[in-house]
Amino acid sequence: MSYLKKWGKRLCVFTLAGVALISLAACGGEDSATGKAAENADIPEYTYVPEYIQIEGMEDMSLYNARIIGDSIYCLSYDWNDETMTSYQTLHEYSITDRTELDSYVICENDSDSSASKSVSLFGMMSDGSVLTVEYIYDYSNMGSYSIDYVLCKYDSDNNETAQVDIGEASGEDMSMYYLSSLSLDGQDRIYLFADGIIFLFDSDLNYKGKLDTGSYFYSTGTGRDGRVYASMYDTTVQGFVLKEIDFDSKSVTATYSNFSADGGSSLVKGIDGDFLINDGSSVYEYSLETEASTELFTWLDSDIFGNYVQQMSACDDGRLLVCINDWSTGDNEIALLTRTKTSELEQKTQITIGAVYDTQDMLASAVAFNRQSDKYHVNINYYMDSTDYSEDSISNAHTALNNDLITDACPDIVDISSINIDSLAAKGVFEDLNLYLEESSTLDKSDYLENIIEGATYDGALVYIPKTFNIQTVVGRASDVGEERGWGIDDIIELSAENPDAELFEGITKQSMLYYLMEYNQKTFVDYESGVCSFDSDEFKKILEFVSSLPDEYSYSGDDDSLPTRLKNGNVLLDTVYLTELQDIQIYEAMYDAPVTYIGYPTADGSVGCMLGTSGGYAIAAKSDNKEGAWEFIEFCLNRDDEIFSWGFPSNKADMQEMIDDALNVSYLTDENGELVLDSEGNPIAEGGVSSIGYDDWEYTYHNSTQEEVDLLLDIISEATASSNADDKILSIITEEAAAYFEGQKSVDDVAGVIQSRVQIYINENQ
Repeated sequence: MSYLKKWGKRLCVFTLAGVALISLAACGGEDSATGKAAENADIPEYTYVPEYIQIEGMEDMSLYNARIIGDSIYCLSYDWNDETMTSYQTLHEYSITDRTELDSYVICENDSDSSASKSVSLFGMMSDGSVLTVEYIYDYSNMGSYSIDYVLCKYDSDNNETAQVDIGEASGEDMSMYYLSSLSLDGQDRIYLFADGIIFLFDSDLNYKGKLDTGSYFYSTGTGRDGRVYASMYDTTVQGFVLKEIDFDSKSVTATYSNFSADGGSSLVKGIDGDFLINDGSSVYEYSLETEASTELFTWLDSDIFGNYVQQMSACDDGRLLVCINDWSTGDNEIALLTRTKTSELEQKTQITIGAVYDTQDMLASAVAFNRQSDKYHVNINYYMDSTDYSEDSISNAHTALNNDLITDACPDIVDISSINIDSLAAKGVFEDLNLYLEESSTLDKSDYLENIIEGATYDGALVYIPKTFNIQTVVGRASDVGEERGWGIDDIIELSAENPDAELFEGITKQSMLYYLMEYNQKTFVDYESGVCSFDSDEFKKILEFVSSLPDEYSYSGDDDSLPTRLKNGNVLLDTVYLTELQDIQIYEAMYDAPVTYIGYPTADGSVGCMLGTSGGYAIAAKSDNKEGAWEFIEFCLNRDDEIFSWGFPSNKADMQEMIDDALNVSYLTDENGELVLDSEGNPIAEGGVSSIGYDDWEYTYHNSTQEEVDLLLDIISEATASSNADDKILSIITEEAAAYFEGQKSVDDVAGVIQSRVQIYINENQ
């Protein structure tokens, strides 16, 4: 086998074809190709340009456990032999240079008659080409008990086992207490096995040399450019992640380096010029041991790659990066070589910028997919919030910065509406009317979407966004407690609470959480964004404060408490908040209450049905954008894109919703070789794909296939729901901050309501 040869410093020498000029995937400055949104963006001097290569035989391989060594990629496959009735694992070596499989051989076999099963959990290559494996052995030969062990094995190039050691026996440890997470080799081929803060040490001949207890969980491990082994872990003394150098001889940590990110998977990757590469899913950084600092090399979006699909990467000696990509939404694999190229040498696309408070998987994946199929536009994303700081001030500052940009020439072209107060911004007229674009679209029509979805996204006649999916947020209660009709007012919930003094309205309810429940849905009742007038000094708002003040300050949780379903059934808890995202979700609540229920909704000031449509996947076009056609092309692409892995909830498209319902109602059942139905222990047919269950210590429920009655109930609830805007966090903050004085008896309800009215009105005036 080729890995018998010494790896040494083998160069990655490949042929790049057809990449002298490619589309630029980086933000540009103010010119005809970039638009206003990018005028303050930094243009990188270099862009990492991908070339996708095909390696014969790797199409169906899992890249989850792939290892890149020299110019080869190693993968494990799991196989079954029908003749011998054995399962086995095979190690495959693929050549990047030759673009084909070089060799493969079986490294682990299981006999179907054996009471023990084993699998290779880790593997690595030594400098002489020997293969190391760690076999995980699960032995259930003793009835009612089992044992777990790990065996370290060494093989030569002809698949001959040359050494083996039982790690538990060698170390004197009960290995069922450990999880071996990674294997590293230093420059002398000495072996480091990492497990739950412990490092087991073996020399190159598999002789046990002791262990080191670091006292901290390992996030990533690997060998540096200097041949030494390092591990990243959380350090409680600095309240952050650090990188530690592990010394084999002294069995100790000999150096600690700060400011090291734990992101990037379980393997430390050697750098190009620096010591290590870090992939956080959005960007690739290079970390220097000398300076203890990271430098961003590029963003994955600039290279039109979805960073969270990257399973492995490796730096070639010629400065290029080899990247193994596995699209877990489709199972497709890709191998890319990234070449650092001067940005000025690349053909440029028109830049389209998305403004977002924070990143989402769906948005990033959609941007990458759009960029790879568009020969005219390139989408980049401007995140307004620091991803390392989720404080209230950070979120508020991000909203303020985005809001300010939308009324200036620095506005983004597209706005992600998932985390903004759409009511406030739409009232300012900062968004385009998408009705005009739908009229010209050849693939979309307004009638394609549920009416109340479109209605909820329409402001003063202008369709601001079209969400791809939605969920239902409501409140459920026992019909005998809340009645059979949906919808109730503030007085109704106050009455329910008074009639049941020994029960909780919601599990764990407190003053703060109830105030949030009521204001999240009713904030628009007290704020008119179009007129800029608020009414927090009204009797209706004071009534809310008075009601909330009667609730506990804190929730006293006991570990001996019954589960929520049991407490709902017994009447100890009256209401529950409901998030419906799948058809079967509607089933569970009657089972919890063990009685008929009503999806009564959040209490509202006017007694209407307080049922919210929470939307996702929606984008608005900024009115000041210079790239509106490109922005719409991206939105149209997203709405047409089949990306179920990132979709959460029900589709807003009528046809897609009907398809979901049809699939749920038209169930196929398992049949035997004679075509007869296979029945379960109760004599019922078994659906293909099986069923799922949910359970607590004292309660369990098994879902059944959806019925037409359940679907009809869900559709009724959906038809009554109204689209919700994200409640303004600043207004919520003002309310909770000032209400505390009333709850603590320091001020009257009139005084507190007056202060809230004044502060919110000033805030609204400042943001009109």
